[in-house]
Amino acid sequence: GSAFPTASIAREQKCLWDRKKRLAICGDFCVSPNVEGAILSGLAAASKLTEMLSCL
Repeated sequence: GSAFPTASIAREQKCLWDRKKRLAICGDFCVSPNVEGAILSGLAAASKLTEMLSCL
């Protein structure tokens, strides 16, 4: 692995999400390797979790 990846793994969704497992993974590696990428990914993960919790 690389400490500074050049390719994003979830650029469109901004986070990795598994609804069945109720798991959200976020980080700068999902969007872009900088603080802004980490923030955008965290916000996307929070949004997914909020959606899931509002359906309960």
